[in-house]
Amino acid sequence: MKYGKLIVQAWQILKRTKLLWLFGIIYFLTYYAKIKRTDILALECVSALISGLSLFLVGFSLVGMILCTDKVIHGESPSFKEIWLEYKVNLGRLILLFLAFLIPCGIIFLCAYLSLGLTNTLFSNAANDITLRIWLASWISGPFISGIITFSYYGLILHKLGILKSVRHGLSVFSLNWFKFFVLYLCLESPVLLSYLILWLILLSAGPVTLLAVFQAAAEFPALLWFRAINSFFAVFSSATFLLAYYQFIKDFDYPTLRQVTRKT
Repeated sequence: MKYGKLIVQAWQILKRTKLLWLFGIIYFLTYYAKIKRTDILALECVSALISGLSLFLVGFSLVGMILCTDKVIHGESPSFKEIWLEYKVNLGRLILLFLAFLIPCGIIFLCAYLSLGLTNTLFSNAANDITLRIWLASWISGPFISGIITFSYYGLILHKLGILKSVRHGLSVFSLNWFKFFVLYLCLESPVLLSYLILWLILLSAGPVTLLAVFQAAAEFPALLWFRAINSFFAVFSSATFLLAYYQFIKDFDYPTLRQVTRKT
C-alpha cells in the first residue's frame, strides 16, 4: 500500500469538497460542547440536554464525513439534505451497532488499562494514577477499537449490512489488514501527538507540568481553540484517508459478508 499516495488523495478530496469542511465545523462545535458541572439542578438538566444534542450532532458529522467522501470517490455530488436523511434513517441501527461494541471494546480497553498497572518503568506514574492510566489506556487501545468500529460502520452505512454482519465484516477487514491500518493510523496520529507535545511545552513555560495536566488542559480549557481545531481538522482528514484505504482493502471483494452484496450489484 502506498501510504503517501493515499494521504495526497485524501487531501485532494478534502481540498475540493466544501461539504466536508462543513461537517468538520459541526464536529468542532459539538464534540467539545460542554457546560461546567454545578449543584444547580436547572443547569444540570441543560447540561444533559446539550450533551445529548452534542452526541447526536457528533454522530451526524462523522457519518456525514463518510458518506460525503464516499460520494466523491464514486464521482457523485454529495448533498447535505441527502446525507441528513440517510443519517436519520440509519440512526437506530447506528446506535445498536455502537452498543454491540461496548463489551468487546471494553475488554480491549481493560486489557490496556491493566497492563499499565503492571509496569514499573516507563509507565510508573500511570500505575499509581487512575486518571492517567485511563488516558494512556485509551491511546494504546485506540487503534484496535478504531479499526474494528470504523470498518463495521462502513459495512452498515455503505453496504447496508445488518448489525451482526457489520460486526463480522469489521472484524474480518481489520484482522486481514491490521498492520496496514496501524501504519496508516500512526501516520495520521503523528500530527495530533505533535500538537500535544507543543501544548506540553507551552504549559511547561509556566512551570512544571505532568502528562496528566496536559490531557486535562486539552479536554477542559475552552481557550485552547487552536488545539481543538487541529484535532477536528485531522478527524475530517483521517475519515477521508481511512475510507480510501478501506476500498483498497476490499477491492477483491473476498470477504464473506460482501459476497451477497456484490452478486446483487
